[in-house]
Amino acid sequence: MVDRGNPGAGQAGVRPAGTPGSRARHRRGIPQRVPARPGWGGSSATSARYSARTSQPGRTVGRVAFPELPRPRCRPRPLTEGWSGAVAPQGRNAGAEQHEQHEQHEQRDDPGGRRPRPVGRDGHLAAAPSRPARRARLVAPLVAPGSPVPVLTSPPRDRRPGCHSIRPVREPDRVSDWVALVDACYPVADAEEWDAVGLHVGDPGDPVGTVLLCLDVTPETLAEAERSGAELVLAHHPLLFRPLSRLTPDTAAGALALRAARSRIAVLVAHTNVDVAEPGTTDPVVDLLGLRDVRPLAPTPAAARVKLVTFVPSEHTAAVLTALAGAGAGVIGEYDHCSFRVAGTGTFRPSAAARPALGRRGELNEVAEDRLELVLPAEATRPVVEALLDAHPYEEVAYDLVPLAPEAAGGKGLGRVGDLARPQPLRGLAARLAEGLPSRFLRLAGDPDRVVRRVAACGGAGESLLDAARDAGAELYVTGDLRHHATLDALATGMAMIDAGHYATEAPALPAVERRLRMEAGRRGLRARLLPSAERTEPWSDWAAPAVLEGEPPAGSADDEGKGAP
Repeated sequence: MVDRGNPGAGQAGVRPAGTPGSRARHRRGIPQRVPARPGWGGSSATSARYSARTSQPGRTVGRVAFPELPRPRCRPRPLTEGWSGAVAPQGRNAGAEQHEQHEQHEQRDDPGGRRPRPVGRDGHLAAAPSRPARRARLVAPLVAPGSPVPVLTSPPRDRRPGCHSIRPVREPDRVSDWVALVDACYPVADAEEWDAVGLHVGDPGDPVGTVLLCLDVTPETLAEAERSGAELVLAHHPLLFRPLSRLTPDTAAGALALRAARSRIAVLVAHTNVDVAEPGTTDPVVDLLGLRDVRPLAPTPAAARVKLVTFVPSEHTAAVLTALAGAGAGVIGEYDHCSFRVAGTGTFRPSAAARPALGRRGELNEVAEDRLELVLPAEATRPVVEALLDAHPYEEVAYDLVPLAPEAAGGKGLGRVGDLARPQPLRGLAARLAEGLPSRFLRLAGDPDRVVRRVAACGGAGESLLDAARDAGAELYVTGDLRHHATLDALATGMAMIDAGHYATEAPALPAVERRLRMEAGRRGLRARLLPSAERTEPWSDWAAPAVLEGEPPAGSADDEGKGAP
């Protein structure tokens, strides 16, 4: 019972003056209504805002006796994704440290333990929080025993005060993650058979924080990767194009590969699989010329396909179709389970040693069957046939495999060919290319005043596609690295040539590659930086003799003949 004569205790149901949390209001003479007996009333939110603790057994504050109460157990709360913070290595968290600091302050402010404590709904004594804890209404996160304890961090600016969050520790990107990303954007299967693409140097399990995108692997680009802290170099041209019998610094490729390995820089290559892509390496040249009705100059053939034909009892057709589709058959574009069936009648006579699923031995049986047809990739023939034999009810399964004619793989292919909006002279087209491409020099073979309409182009070294350009009816072919005799042969067949250089016809495609990789990396949740190289790997420079630069004829020219003769 509360003593009404005690100045430290109020009426029944009135919070004593010394109760934490009511001192300010009590100074103004405003009583605080509290439950008349422990364990009654009080909100769970109020009790949850305070750190639970028990009083000393038999302790009495004034004339109010506090019974000995068990210490409450902490309920584990699972960590959820989206919180920010880190995991404490010692198994402690900032909330627990705040609680201990609060306990020390309480003992210093109330050494005798005379200050009454509020009682929550669960009957447990609760200690008043410190002022920062009251202001932030911080509740220390609780975790299950044995699990790592998170560390609370300051709340971000876009959150309400006191809403502390925890961010799970993320694993860094790996080289294998970026190999898979590049393969998703530019599949290795699209590369030419003679090409060397993929990971040339490095461990797929190494972490990656920065990726350097470049056209060539040179000493300058490796030095740039070392300065920028890049762990992965994504190059267009292969570093190890030809097989090496030994890895020594005696060759250029060996020296570069050794330097990359010593610097723990992985080298990943995407070459002709980028050239044939849509958009690919040649598309910036096509856009600069403004070509219309553009199509690949050498279309990439689609993967070889096979048509499977089999005969299934009607009641088993659905199960067999499901098994074949699960093995990779029946996929056409963005559709799966593609098939065709027609009802018919199958006949067979089992021998005495046979074990027919339907019909009788020694008799001619007729069964209602479906002719089932599906297409499948040639490389999936073995697993599809195995799935057919497992799912088909017959002891002996009849099926046919028919190879299909190859077809173009959408808009993929090497080079491009298209028509200008209106016929234009070669002189104007050459000037446009010289202005729009990063070419220090541009060579034109043919009459500059000739008017052309159909133009073919191939970024990089496209001499191998001269015949394809001529067969497509091109009047002008734009590429790089043209040889002397190949150019003469093209002129003899009536096709003009513009050699804008290998570097100049491929470098403009790198920004599109960068954008595509960034988009796919964001979709996959990869966080490594993607940096475009600032190094220019054009090996040639446009050089002329000083006399020519000053407008004078070079020495030994026809203008010098007869000079100085007597």
